[in-house]
Amino acid sequence: MVYGGKPSKGCQMCRIRRIKCDETRPTCKQCARARRTCPGYRDVGDGGDSSRNRKAASHEADRKAAVSRAAAKPLAPKTQSGESDSSSESEGSATPVLMNEETVKSLLQLPVEDLASCHFIANYVLIPRQHILSTRGFLEFLLPLLKSGTRISHFKHAFDACALASLNNRVGNGNEFEKQALGSYTKALAATFAALKDPELVKKDETLAAILLLGLFENISAKSLGMMAWSSHIEGAVQLVKTRGPAQLSTKTGMDLFVAVRTQMIIHSLSTGKAPSLDVDWWVDDNPNSEYGVHFQRLSSRTSELKNETNHLLATVTRTPENTELMKKAMEKCQELDKEIVEWLEDLPESFRWKTVAWEDYNPKCDYSKAEAFPGRIDMYADLWVVNLWNVMRCMRIVLASLIVRFTAWIISPADYRTTPEYAASARVCVEAIADIIASVPYQLGWFAKHQDLRERAQLSGFACGEDDAEKGLAGYFLLWPLTCIQGQDYLTDAQRTWVKGRLKCIGNQIGVRYGNMLSQLNVRMPSMLILRDRLVNNPHSTPPADMASFLASQAAAAKAEGTAAPSAPPGPTWRPPSPDKHDKQEAALRRVIQRQTEELKKKAVDRASLQASYVPCEGAGASWMRWYNHGPGHSDDAQNCIQPRHYFGLQAGSPDRADEGDVRRCGRPQAQPSRANTIPYKRGLVSQAHRDPNCFWNPVLANLATPSYNIFSPPNPTDITSHLGAMTQTTPPRATVPLKILIVGAGVAGPATAFWLSRLGHDCTIVERYPGLRVNGLQIDVHDAGAEAADRMGVLDEIRRRRVEEEGTKFVDAEDRVQAIFGRNDGKKQTLTSEYEIMRGDLCKLLYERTEEKVKYRFGVTVDDFRNGTDGVTVTLSDGTVERYDLLIGADGQGSRVRRIMLHQNAEASYRRLNAFCCYFTMPRQPEDKDNMATICHVPGQRFIMTRWHTQARGQTYLFTMSHTEELREALKKDLEAERQAFTCAFADAGWKVPRLLQDMQTAEDFYGQELVQVVCPNWSLGRVVLVGDAGYAPSPFTGMGTSLAFIGAYVLAGEIASHPGNLPAAFAAYDKTLRPMVEKTQKLPPGFPGAAFQETGLKVGVLHWTVWLLSGMFQLALVLRLPEAFSAIGKWFPGKEWTLPVYDELEAVRPKNPYPI
Repeated sequence: MVYGGKPSKGCQMCRIRRIKCDETRPTCKQCARARRTCPGYRDVGDGGDSSRNRKAASHEADRKAAVSRAAAKPLAPKTQSGESDSSSESEGSATPVLMNEETVKSLLQLPVEDLASCHFIANYVLIPRQHILSTRGFLEFLLPLLKSGTRISHFKHAFDACALASLNNRVGNGNEFEKQALGSYTKALAATFAALKDPELVKKDETLAAILLLGLFENISAKSLGMMAWSSHIEGAVQLVKTRGPAQLSTKTGMDLFVAVRTQMIIHSLSTGKAPSLDVDWWVDDNPNSEYGVHFQRLSSRTSELKNETNHLLATVTRTPENTELMKKAMEKCQELDKEIVEWLEDLPESFRWKTVAWEDYNPKCDYSKAEAFPGRIDMYADLWVVNLWNVMRCMRIVLASLIVRFTAWIISPADYRTTPEYAASARVCVEAIADIIASVPYQLGWFAKHQDLRERAQLSGFACGEDDAEKGLAGYFLLWPLTCIQGQDYLTDAQRTWVKGRLKCIGNQIGVRYGNMLSQLNVRMPSMLILRDRLVNNPHSTPPADMASFLASQAAAAKAEGTAAPSAPPGPTWRPPSPDKHDKQEAALRRVIQRQTEELKKKAVDRASLQASYVPCEGAGASWMRWYNHGPGHSDDAQNCIQPRHYFGLQAGSPDRADEGDVRRCGRPQAQPSRANTIPYKRGLVSQAHRDPNCFWNPVLANLATPSYNIFSPPNPTDITSHLGAMTQTTPPRATVPLKILIVGAGVAGPATAFWLSRLGHDCTIVERYPGLRVNGLQIDVHDAGAEAADRMGVLDEIRRRRVEEEGTKFVDAEDRVQAIFGRNDGKKQTLTSEYEIMRGDLCKLLYERTEEKVKYRFGVTVDDFRNGTDGVTVTLSDGTVERYDLLIGADGQGSRVRRIMLHQNAEASYRRLNAFCCYFTMPRQPEDKDNMATICHVPGQRFIMTRWHTQARGQTYLFTMSHTEELREALKKDLEAERQAFTCAFADAGWKVPRLLQDMQTAEDFYGQELVQVVCPNWSLGRVVLVGDAGYAPSPFTGMGTSLAFIGAYVLAGEIASHPGNLPAAFAAYDKTLRPMVEKTQKLPPGFPGAAFQETGLKVGVLHWTVWLLSGMFQLALVLRLPEAFSAIGKWFPGKEWTLPVYDELEAVRPKNPYPI
């Protein structure tokens, strides 16, 4: 037997990370330093023997599994009865016996009913774990009923129907058992119907068990959407429990059936919105150890009661001040129950806790509809019942959050509920719950069984028979409701929704619960569709007129009857912006924003005249602005992701579409609940003092609400409103909808660029930088393509050109300093080896600091130590010990981002894509032989190359790149600067050319900096109220030449999406990801062969490389002679993602500097 080597004694986390463990007990220092939970140490036994024993045991387990699978999946099952061969190993035998030919033949002769029974019990009968108190099983009552000597016919047929359907869906060839399953189901229905008429049989345990099995059959074999059949079975079971009375609780089987019906009743109530039946004492103490299970179902039942109460209130209550108070009290009940659920989950014992054991890396080429795990963490639970408990509680919180949002939308209608703190808090709860549910799915669907390194640690559920680590039908059955609950949420990303639908299809096609296929076809959005329904029910409307002319005629007649002036037709767009030059784009955008908002508000004011409007008291942050809502069809202001059926809005049924095209931008709202002392009464409503800001865009309308002619509980006069809108095009630009208090970490390029835009939108921005002052050191960088366009929109591109480094181009030389190729500078925005916008990093940082210091607060010598997302903000702990609260935290602290490490916690290391290349940078004095101002690149054998550049007449820069000595360099980078210098000296000692002189300069350089070249690849750029920008979220590596450009682009897109989604940070972050990620992925995709093509091992390969660049330089020279300047951008096209068009945000164009900064 081959010796497998001595097993590592390190802890599990250090072995996964492949780092040396100090083996300190009970927690190793590596885990403590990284703030990870140390999973402990394995027993390595006697070294090699232990390894061999484990391998032997693994082979034996695989052999047993193969035998078990052969027994579970017959090749040609027969339907007639037959006796199995009785020759088998004795019960006490410890020696496994291989299946001989006679045994295989006997298996093939087993009746299909017996095989189906074994398969069903192995997949659906869950036995409670003995070491975890308070856990429950599933269908465990079947075992004593099956073992009893007498089988009542309706129970037998119901059991056979479920068993055959399960076998058919999992291992059947096509639908070979489907007819048999349906036949048994039909017989079970008839026999059960007869049993219900028999006064003796109706009280039998088998009768209630048969009804529950019939309900399960509907889910296993469903071929169309609809819950009527399943609901009928569950309602029948509830009625039967009432008939059986207290006597049913005297036996364990009776108690298990009672609990099973109670569970199904709660699921039925939550799914249908019907109130649970409360005329039975459902909360008897069925087991002294069942306190957690009972409490779990109590909380679920109370949630279903609240859901039913909410549906009734929103469907029947009219809008009055008294009913508004009723709605607020109902919403408080939801908030209190949610708080109780959170506290109960926090008090669960350790055996109920889940642990993160793996991390799925983001793969841009992944087909999410078929992926087993979604990018992010993968969690492990104690058993299947425990994970189901957690997921149901998460769904409860999502349901309660939906109810809270619906109440909020009703209370502040017609204002936009998405601007409220209740919506923000609910969105955060839902986003976290969705992420937790997604992280639990791999554990339930057999992911651990396919990963041997984690298989030993996985705690598997105990089924009545079969292998516990196989994919189980019960796991798919348990997952149906959690996955269905989250797939329609407004807060899901497109990638998450695709993955969830794929898992539902997997449950239907592979796990064998066919209802999963049906549920994957649902195409709804919650809670936005429910809110839309609530508003339509609460504000009934008639069919709209065929055209505006007939509508205005009816309005004029109504106005004449009331003695008021008839409204005029809303004017169409009469102004068209001229083609703006780059200095007038912000003026054109401002006009577009104001024109769109003015026309929309005029139209709403006119259309609103004949419809009943009633404004509720807007005390508090929930009603920080007002607008007139058109209750007519086709004009909805509901949630952004709402789906509108065709018969309501003329859209294709089942297709997602935006329903907020007519939304106008809102003025600022306070961040906290305003007190009465800070509010100004307007009739019976309250408008926040924040609205008295003289710069507020909507003050002409809000001011009019204070006049005696307006009552905020009655419809406003559209003519008077329209008269106040005429001068709005002359007002100041609209300020930020929700002035946010923002903390930005990092004062490099991305941080100040982001602060530039956000501060101009009216947000309060603070930048913290860990260095004691502005970092003005650093080497040469450039901007180009969309990055140059973003800098141009900031008004700093001309200044970058003025401060640029006068580099004349790039030349390639050999070790003898002979020129091999020359590339001239490209005087344009396109990328080549030398751009027109080459600038020293320090100069760019000073430029951005100058442009932001007036509106942005800078705090140097401070960084973030920790942060915690909350319901209404993020609490940040700074390195100086202060704890502060912000609305938004932006990580712009570079490739080694501390914000990203805290956000990803123990999985931060997985965000690095290593390129196995290293580089160091430093500056050196110019020597007499350094005569030109060209960048010089020298490739030498040994996978190394050197680059020098000159930014002044006295100083230059050196770059040493290598893909050799990787282990030595990686270790040196963990130590001090002297160790790094020594490692790079060893790597380049024999490189030749000017390297000896450069290495001597390196020893005395004060700005020496070494690093491993990596790319940062994050599956998510945001978490709660924390978001990453620039290298912190998507560093592309120096090989792309796009790091600085991506910083400008990311800052612009992030600010634009925040401005485009006022009051809705989750939607803004989702749009930021959707807009920018394709460009980032293409940018990070290196050209074919890179980076290896730049690092050649032998002199011959270096010569081939020189010949290649010489050929390319000749093509460029020819293009220059023929005056084809576009050819100079050809090198840029080697790097995918450069031909990307920067989006235009009218909100940013409106606040863009009107004129370039003076030079």
